[in-house]
Amino acid sequence: MMAYPYDDKRIILTLQIDHSRLAGYFAAQWGNRDFDRPSPYASVVLAAGEHDIGWWEWEMCPSTLNDRGIRSIITTAV
Repeated sequence: MMAYPYDDKRIILTLQIDHSRLAGYFAAQWGNRDFDRPSPYASVVLAAGEHDIGWWEWEMCPSTLNDRGIRSIITTAV
């Protein structure tokens, strides 16, 4: 899950799997007269659209505890 500041009091939460799906939509539109379409096209689009699928189970029931019950959270400063 990614968190983005919206304003001083609110944040926007985006699921990794939604981000992944959006990346797949973008990948499907790549290519124009200035640069080639990805090749192999179907594989690249699939890979872009599924690259965060491993987050599905956690995002359906998020927790800050790992599988041993120890607090564990990944954060990245923006």
